[in-house]
Amino acid sequence: MSTYNPKRFAEMLIWYRVENDFSQESLADIIGITIQTLKKWEAGKANTSRYNSKIQIFYTLLIKQLEQKIRFLEMIENEVTSEEIESRRENSQ
Repeated sequence: MSTYNPKRFAEMLIWYRVENDFSQESLADIIGITIQTLKKWEAGKANTSRYNSKIQIFYTLLIKQLEQKIRFLEMIENEVTSEEIESRRENSQ
């Protein structure tokens, strides 16, 4: 299990916000934190231990987005439909 790295977390947070064209205010609202807290997180200066549930929300959003991108790339690579990919995933589980 890796340890918490504030700088890496800040980089991922900023990447996610920019990638989705969110303002700091809108992403703070989505996660459920104040804009001041988000700014501290993005600067790598916040103690996040009291925000574990909020950080989990962020990681859930990030994972969902990455899964969508992977499915899209699989479709392009294999020239298959999203229904075919979903069917393959269900059959492999």
